[in-house]
Amino acid sequence: MKREHTDSNGAMIKKGSRAGRMAKGKELHGICGALRQAVARSVREYRTMKLISQKRLALDLGVAESTVSQWETGNRFPAAENFEALAQCLGIPPCRFFCIGRARCPVPCGNGF
Repeated sequence: MKREHTDSNGAMIKKGSRAGRMAKGKELHGICGALRQAVARSVREYRTMKLISQKRLALDLGVAESTVSQWETGNRFPAAENFEALAQCLGIPPCRFFCIGRARCPVPCGNGF
């Protein structure tokens, strides 16, 4: 389905125009922001559930404590190589960071996921 973009007054924005690219960028930024916040909530939730401090998690992962803090506030997104190690430290499958409704998630959490 093709998305139509409009300006703040409801006028159509020409495809390929600078305004069109900016509207698409805002839409993508919104999706990325929501994903970043979902991951941030998950990291904090599972870390606190396991009673692991930010400092301990940072040491286990070989990153700075401020990096873990930034992941949890959504100011920074974990690098791809950190997701698997992060999941192992927290005892969850990596996909669990992206689950929207945990009650409906088909992947069981447990040790050795």
